Amino acid sequence: MTLSTTYKRTGIIAVTFCTLLLASCYLYQESLPPTKRWAVPFGSDPLGPPPPHHDHADKDRCFDPYRAPGYLYIPDSHSNYNQTQWIPFTDQLLHVESLPVSSYPPIDGKDVFFTRGEVEEEFLTAPTTPKQWMQLVKSENEIRRSAIQSTKTSDFAPLKDHGVLSWLWDRRVVLVGDSVDRFMTQFFCEELGSSMTEPERHTTATCHIPSFNLTITHWHFPGTYTSRPDWWWMPNMKLIPFEERWEQLWSKTDVPSTDSTPGIRGPNGIPDLVMWQSGLWDQRMMWESGEAHAKSTGGKPSPLASRTRQMCWEELRFTTSRLRKLLQHLHLSFGPDLPLLYRTITTHRDSDAKDANLYEIDRVSRFVASKEGSEVFEWGRCLSALTMLYMDQTHPAKGAASWLWGNMLLEYLKRSSKGWGECHQEGLAWGGR
Repeated sequence: MTLSTTYKRTGIIAVTFCTLLLASCYLYQESLPPTKRWAVPFGSDPLGPPPPHHDHADKDRCFDPYRAPGYLYIPDSHSNYNQTQWIPFTDQLLHVESLPVSSYPPIDGKDVFFTRGEVEEEFLTAPTTPKQWMQLVKSENEIRRSAIQSTKTSDFAPLKDHGVLSWLWDRRVVLVGDSVDRFMTQFFCEELGSSMTEPERHTTATCHIPSFNLTITHWHFPGTYTSRPDWWWMPNMKLIPFEERWEQLWSKTDVPSTDSTPGIRGPNGIPDLVMWQSGLWDQRMMWESGEAHAKSTGGKPSPLASRTRQMCWEELRFTTSRLRKLLQHLHLSFGPDLPLLYRTITTHRDSDAKDANLYEIDRVSRFVASKEGSEVFEWGRCLSALTMLYMDQTHPAKGAASWLWGNMLLEYLKRSSKGWGECHQEGLAWGGR
């Protein structure tokens, strides 16, 4: 055999081998699911630059300061509560020059001594720190009320574009919640020189600000229970299931907007923001139900009769199902693009093992929210353990807590006015606490 013949045969074998190898690779790739094919695009350099990602501008655009870990700055003097400010933690906190007190070894070998210094201006005015919307709204409200000596909304229409708050005109907020939400509505109204109206306790309440044609409507939501049992602890409360309250109470607020009846639908034909939660009432319902059914079985000891316990699994399943139905009902009534926020639950002032099920209601509410298109209003978590801000065992007082609530509400209302969907996926994808 000649040398040239040997080379030809070797070449044929090599070509055949390469062809079979490529065919095998192709068949293997075709057998994979589409998401696993061609991890590196054909013809590209596997060691080249990675595919493009969203730039920092996109991330900044959807940055939610109230969902980021942070610090609630509360002035020492209660009279200055209108300076209360949420300061989100960002890289700025990591890279700012260290304080002398953090030096090691300590300066002059002395003991470390902390002082109650003020937050540096660079943190209060950082681009990531949310605006003091309440200050802006209060100031503009005073200007408009001085210019227009009237309580009729229509008289303020010529001023709707005055200043930097034109986006606030004709906005509508609905709160599906408890007395904590009702008090926050009342305090917000008082800050702007108006009064909340409430035809009957535990039904509905309305705060209308004529200078902005802004309305907050509170729908009292006594939890997710499905009937009016004999053991219900409030004898005058006849309607419990939200389906019945919606039909007989809440729907009465869904009227065309006039000077005397502002309604609940904003410029887009739906509420501009809906906040919801059922924590404290569901907690009490589980306590009362467990105690009542323990008595009905002859008073035999039952773990469910205790007020220092977790939710049982059936309670958790029940709550999940009922909250899903509530959110689905809201979407059915107002459409799939309804801006929804789960208002995180506030604990009791003296919180202990009795609030164990409250934390679990909060967790399952967060989960249901993420699956049903609702984002999260972290006000309750921002107040964690700050019980010196309460006015009683259950309710945060007017002051730093209510000022924070107002700033947060206006922050989300501003976002809603520009289009809720723009950052909605980022809001849903956030992991929770």
